[in-house]
Amino acid sequence: MQNKKSHKLMNNLETIKFSVCGKPIPKGSKRHVGHGIIIEANKKTKPWQTLCKMVAAEYAPEGGPWVGPVAMCLLFSMPEPKKVPPDRRGYPTTKPDLLKLGRAVEDALSGVIYKDDSQVVSLRLEKKYGPIGVCVSVCRILT
Repeated sequence: MQNKKSHKLMNNLETIKFSVCGKPIPKGSKRHVGHGIIIEANKKTKPWQTLCKMVAAEYAPEGGPWVGPVAMCLLFSMPEPKKVPPDRRGYPTTKPDLLKLGRAVEDALSGVIYKDDSQVVSLRLEKKYGPIGVCVSVCRILT
């Protein structure tokens, strides 16, 4: 995957596109460890989110994170197993869960590309086999 800096204004949409290379890690459940302390159940989530945040910072909008509605498209590419049944070629139908993969990236971009992940009003997610990583496209919806 190549990293391409892209800020385009088309059809009332300003778009930022980039790729993050590395094995996508889902944001799973949180775990209570006592004394009011809650941590991520998956220890690999934080490093993946840090990587996503670092790459996103290179493409961050001038003037700070966007405010207002945004649409996001995330295309996850997962490592292909050595044996794939013919009926599952092209699409990984096993863990990790696609929604949890999306949540990890969505949270990582908060405060970098957009102010808060509650601004995401449209989300398209896809998971396929290919060079591992995620292709990110975030569109600022100008009203």
